Amino acid sequence: MKTQTIIRLSLLFPYALWIILASFMVVMSEIFPASESLPLLSGIITISFVYSFGILVWGIPYTILALGLWIWSKGKPVRMMIKVFALSPLMMAVLVAVTIALILSAQDGVSPDIGEAILALGVFSLAYGYGNIGIVAGLYKLLQIGNFIMPELETPRAQPETT
Repeated sequence: MKTQTIIRLSLLFPYALWIILASFMVVMSEIFPASESLPLLSGIITISFVYSFGILVWGIPYTILALGLWIWSKGKPVRMMIKVFALSPLMMAVLVAVTIALILSAQDGVSPDIGEAILALGVFSLAYGYGNIGIVAGLYKLLQIGNFIMPELETPRAQPETT
């Protein structure tokens, strides 16, 4: 598999994580009812719950971002893709902020705390986005170590002639 393909497929990672955590939440909450679960397990189930229902907030903005990056990245050099994809959490924070602002401003009686809510979601989007990038980078390194990724054939930069 080529690096460019891996980078483009990495856009699916948040969806895969959502499926895994939502499934985990459902299975674990059935196996261990809330009254019987261990505190650590309850915490993990709660995080899975928050993330699973968080798709209501991040699902549409992320889908727009991922689709845009997928289309844009077709045929782009790997180095350029890495640079732009590294900025995607910032793009996501802006998209989430705009989406929340639009949703809340459409309601009657907008709360004075709208700015704080948008800022909190933006900070969460940055932390979550860079966390995902870190996980994907780790998976990429594991694929490299396992020789599942074909090395990129990059053309070396022309060296200035010395006379």
